[in-house]
Amino acid sequence: MSTDTVITASAIAPTLEAKILSLVQKIDRTSTVISPAAKLRLEMLVADAQTKGAKIYTAPPQNYLPTVITGLTKEMILYETESFGPVVGILTVDSGAEIIEIAEQATYGLSASIISSNHYRAIKLSESIKAGAVHINSMTVHDEPTLPHGGYGESGWGRFGSKWGIGSLCKPRLSYYIREITYVISVPGVSPVFPDSPGFGFRLPVPQFYFQSWGARRLQRRK
Repeated sequence: MSTDTVITASAIAPTLEAKILSLVQKIDRTSTVISPAAKLRLEMLVADAQTKGAKIYTAPPQNYLPTVITGLTKEMILYETESFGPVVGILTVDSGAEIIEIAEQATYGLSASIISSNHYRAIKLSESIKAGAVHINSMTVHDEPTLPHGGYGESGWGRFGSKWGIGSLCKPRLSYYIREITYVISVPGVSPVFPDSPGFGFRLPVPQFYFQSWGARRLQRRK
């Protein structure tokens, strides 16, 4: 859920970039990637962006340097690829319409965040973002066990967390059986139909419905 791409309005881009770069220089923790192949992949993404005009900024020397890429464009591989490492690119736009266009073209979407002083506008914008979670004025890395978590497109399928995690692994099926209920009506002077009943009777089949989920082996009776 780490942030790969920051989309910012051109009017505030210089201020935002300066703030992010000042934070990068204060990082003093070692960043470890999962494998040598992952490191090579990150180096490829950064080198590709640099050869296509982006500026590269890194933190003080570590295992893999936390890296900020400014001047990100659609021609760069990082624009449409998840880095899975301490790399973030900053993409500058001039209007909200461009943000929506970029969001609609995205092939992956696990988590997104909108930072805005206008909460209502941010909520409206979130409706155009294809992501498993959209956070308003908060970071993309946020999860709770009581909430469904998962992405769209190339960010995976299904959800985990609470009942959604179980439901996504099950195939719902409806099952029912017929149970007969005997109704007896007493009629004076009429012999009983059933020896053990005091009067006229009839049987009515009453269906009993159940919902069954395969995989989790749950059986719940419908009230």
